[in-house]
Amino acid sequence: MSEKVLFRKVFVDNLISWGTDEKVEGYVYLTSDQEMPEADEYIENHLHIYKNAKGSDKKYHLALDRSDIASDDLAELEKHLFDWAEGEYHNGNYEIVDVDVEPKDDSKYVKVRFGLYNDDNDPVYDGFYNPSNPRWNGWLNPYVTKEVFDKIVEDVVPKVFNPDWEDEDFWIELRDQKPNKDGLYFVGMGLTWSSEED
Repeated sequence: MSEKVLFRKVFVDNLISWGTDEKVEGYVYLTSDQEMPEADEYIENHLHIYKNAKGSDKKYHLALDRSDIASDDLAELEKHLFDWAEGEYHNGNYEIVDVDVEPKDDSKYVKVRFGLYNDDNDPVYDGFYNPSNPRWNGWLNPYVTKEVFDKIVEDVVPKVFNPDWEDEDFWIELRDQKPNKDGLYFVGMGLTWSSEED
């Protein structure tokens, strides 16, 4: 069976399009070795799906080769995109994880206590989750303050980081990430967190 490739799904609104050099918004899909895009970078440098494309009454828009597909169903377009990407980006075994969720409103975080719960000595942390994207694959997607983030890096990364593991960039990205616009750090990058309520 082919190795599963993890794609981080990131909402962007500060990238530009080759066609017009105008700002566009949508989603980009990044593998573990791809950097987060910087402002004014071309969205076409990444696997991507546009949101609210001009001239379309549909919510999402996908341009593939010479085809344009519009839909209100993002998952439908993601299937088209990743079918097209098979062979170059993955071999049919992949998972999409929401990393930076499109903001819905100003009260988008819910408090939560969470941990790995592998044994009785595992620490428990205070954090938040976004109700629009609380879990991946059944596991919690927590956001934390800088203080809690530093503690998680100290507690968790040394236990799971293996310098010989070919996906070491996964841990480096977790450890070296910058806070989001709300000043929080995302620690749901493939870690199997559970909430106290689970």
